[in-house]
Amino acid sequence: MPTSTDGSLTYRLLDSSPDGPFDVDVTAHVTGTPTLTWTSIGGCETARLQINLPLSALPNLGEQSRLIVTDQQSRGIWDGYCTDPGGVDDDNGEGFDLVAVGSMVVASDRVEPLVYADAESSRWGRAAASVASGRADQTNTDGTPETSGWLLAHPEGYPIGPGSATGIEYRALEHSSQTIGGITFTLTAGAVDPGYQVQITTHHDGDLVDTVTRALPAGTHTVTMRAGVDFSTGVDVIAISLVRTGAATNVTTDLAWVKITAPTVHGARVDRYGTPVNALTPLTSRAVIEDLVGRGMLGPVDPAAAIIGDSAATHTQLAWPEGTRGAGVLSAIREDDPDMVWMFGTRGRGGYEFSWTRWPETEVRYDITEPDAVSRPGADEQPCHRVSVFYTDPAPDGFQGVRPLRRVVVELAEPGGSRVRDADPINLGDSTPDAAQAAGEDLLEKLAAAARAATATVGRRVLDRTTGLKVEPWELRPGALARIESTGEALRVTGISCDASPQGATATLTLGDPAQTLEDKLISFLRGETDPTAPLIKLPPPPTVPPTTGQPVTSSDGQPPAESPAVVWRGGIGSALLTWDLVDNYDPTTYKILIGTSASLLESEATLAGHATSDFFIARTLPNGTPFQNGVTYYARAIATDADGQAEPGPVVSGTVVAKITETEISPGAVNTPQLNTNAITTELLLANDAWLGALRATNIYGETITGPIIQTSSNANRGIKLDSVSNTLRAWDSAGNLLVSISAASGNVDIRGNVTVYSGQGQSRGTLTNVFGYGAGLAFYGQDGSFGGGLFMSDSVGKMSLWGPSGSTYFTFQPGECVVYNGGFRIVGGGISSAGGIGTLGDVVALGTVSGAKVKATSPSTPPADRTANVYMGNDGELMKVVSSARYKNIDRDAEIDPDDVLAMRPRWYAMKDDPEQRLGLGYIAEEAHGRGLTAFVDYDEDGRPDGFHYPTFAAIGHQAVLRREHAARLALEESVRDQATRIESLVQALSAALPDLDLDAA
Repeated sequence: MPTSTDGSLTYRLLDSSPDGPFDVDVTAHVTGTPTLTWTSIGGCETARLQINLPLSALPNLGEQSRLIVTDQQSRGIWDGYCTDPGGVDDDNGEGFDLVAVGSMVVASDRVEPLVYADAESSRWGRAAASVASGRADQTNTDGTPETSGWLLAHPEGYPIGPGSATGIEYRALEHSSQTIGGITFTLTAGAVDPGYQVQITTHHDGDLVDTVTRALPAGTHTVTMRAGVDFSTGVDVIAISLVRTGAATNVTTDLAWVKITAPTVHGARVDRYGTPVNALTPLTSRAVIEDLVGRGMLGPVDPAAAIIGDSAATHTQLAWPEGTRGAGVLSAIREDDPDMVWMFGTRGRGGYEFSWTRWPETEVRYDITEPDAVSRPGADEQPCHRVSVFYTDPAPDGFQGVRPLRRVVVELAEPGGSRVRDADPINLGDSTPDAAQAAGEDLLEKLAAAARAATATVGRRVLDRTTGLKVEPWELRPGALARIESTGEALRVTGISCDASPQGATATLTLGDPAQTLEDKLISFLRGETDPTAPLIKLPPPPTVPPTTGQPVTSSDGQPPAESPAVVWRGGIGSALLTWDLVDNYDPTTYKILIGTSASLLESEATLAGHATSDFFIARTLPNGTPFQNGVTYYARAIATDADGQAEPGPVVSGTVVAKITETEISPGAVNTPQLNTNAITTELLLANDAWLGALRATNIYGETITGPIIQTSSNANRGIKLDSVSNTLRAWDSAGNLLVSISAASGNVDIRGNVTVYSGQGQSRGTLTNVFGYGAGLAFYGQDGSFGGGLFMSDSVGKMSLWGPSGSTYFTFQPGECVVYNGGFRIVGGGISSAGGIGTLGDVVALGTVSGAKVKATSPSTPPADRTANVYMGNDGELMKVVSSARYKNIDRDAEIDPDDVLAMRPRWYAMKDDPEQRLGLGYIAEEAHGRGLTAFVDYDEDGRPDGFHYPTFAAIGHQAVLRREHAARLALEESVRDQATRIESLVQALSAALPDLDLDAA
């Protein structure tokens, strides 16, 4: 088998650690045959080489050291990090047995909690701020995200006050550098009750950030909230609660609940450059990889040069709150789209090369021909034609019985012969028929793929059909298709191992999908695909919260409460407040409240007013719903209960209420007391919760909504401030009756007679809309000391606009037909330009600036100057600069070496600009492609080092010269060959003349 004619590569060790940085070319000290490998999942994989150097030459060689392999044109071939090298000291001297792992390992360096879309409702927990009586229970825990969720409820019969909440919270990102980018869920309420609302709160580092409220909906309502729009960015905890907003009450219905279904948290995402993006857009594989690159989870990747292909797969559940590595995320998303492959290459100016692309389906890149050795190793797993998949149906909630085992048989439609071979059965546990069918088909497909595996050994230059160039064995790359000429098969190139030495190089291509070797499994582990230590981050337990009311008691003393408390009756207007001291009891205690009209108050359905878990209860009616009456004595008592039973009823107390107030019951001036109980005065029985008052006088008025036709601060019609609902206008007058402010809600017009001042903050610098010095309306600026800092003003008389400096001097004026810039500026009148500051006459030539000693000029077309220059370019800062070529300006370094093959490989492209609405086509080169081929001399870069433009003048001159040099060299070679042929013919003629003297060669 022929070998490559040139196997010379350069090996360089680079270490930037502070203990002993080095940059050493060890090519001359490499012995034996180095081996470099690449794989279609990962790219640069491993390198093995022996280095003959004293052990003291590289004392810090290790994991911080990079191995960089380049070819004769200094192009990157392999890049990776060294492992702890093995030292050798024998009769042949000292040296290193070096093994390096390719650049793909940087995708496994960082561990971070990541949440892209988390629909696991079990990851939520009861909110720590929930009241003890509130319910927060998971529902439909069968693993179906669309129907699973949480039920939040205030149980019937329990007393709650304003602000009483029961809820759930999501804390999975509380310990992550990633924040919450959005949330979606569906909301269903038991009843539309204005006394309750749903609150969504966000937190950061334990502090409350946002509170968003929503009324209870009728039916099912979908809630979508996005960070930066509906709540603040940078939050790490989010909670959803059912909150009592009305007055204190005993819950009188079993409909005080909401159901939160399919809660999904979306983590904040960025693009490849680290810029935040909308976290609620569809979560595609491309979006995930863009985020990994921008977040640095894949190491220092060059974002401008990264190739990230589109993938049809979208993800609804992708979360690792316990931590993950970038390579682990890549492996997870490949499960939904296994035809996508990712690879790392060498490191350039902007970072490592990275690609996420799809396996080609028909486009063959390499041809494996007769001179190449092809072998088909036997597979560990033989091809099979049929497999049985066993599973059990998921258990319903609360089911404790034995579930039957079910079986699905999956087989190939064409086994290829009469022999049908079964694979080992699969047992999925809880699953479905569709999942069982898919698992069987996947196994049979993998076994069939393993049977088509092969290896090919190539020791020659191979035509790369993608570039049209012949490449060396070490330039072959996986992730492509190779055709075996003898069989016509097109197999995937999944791995390449290249033995490179100065005498020649051979590459072994792994084709198809062979069974994993032990070394393959080790490499898989290094890539982060295997995670034996999951979870990577052990999260702390959630905060301790009160037990959910209604849950079974896990431990008990076996005894009911020893006694029931004595109740204190406090009568109010239409209600009674009952209070007591909590009893001392081992188990959680609930108090039954009995109210009736008989002193012999016994427990029955007619006397049970409700339950309480705290030390108070508010009653507004008898248990049967009858309102309290004036002059009637009522009786009450409490019974303490727990899981083991109830105590003897407490003592009976009596009391009355004021159910109706009449003028005969209240003497003049008698209602004057500070002793009213909180919330004792209500309007529930007054005109359907309304109280109409002819006049109301109060020091402070608090209310959710204040409605009226006129709200004013003065009894005088044209004084003070007035909000008039008739004209829908807010007006303000001074003490003399002059209208100063008018804001119209109908037209949106705002009229202000006076100044509008805006302060900057603590420094109290301010800007004022005003009339300064009688000049005209405008904007004035003042410093912290109150001094005038300049302004922009409009003259009332001629429509002149002026910009003033701090001293009151004019810097700029504009009025119809004229624009003047003072202090050495210029004047524009009509279409002409003239001097305005007394510094020379500009005439038709305006000096705009000076660059490299030459002025950039704007000149009348009728008088072109003789010294004009055409070569000008613009820098990143927008500065125009002259292009010079004289030796007066240049320190010549060396001759440029431009590879003609690289120049010819550049392909002109038709393109349309992304911001061009008409999509007009242009023709040119792509800066990233020139950057990727190492033609950096032709590339203009932006401030961040990204390819930004293509330098056509340099490319046209130097690139054309490089091509001409190659053509000249080819022509010289042809001429030399012709001369050699002529010399050979002349020698042959002389030999024939000597051998055949009678032969007339001229006649012949």
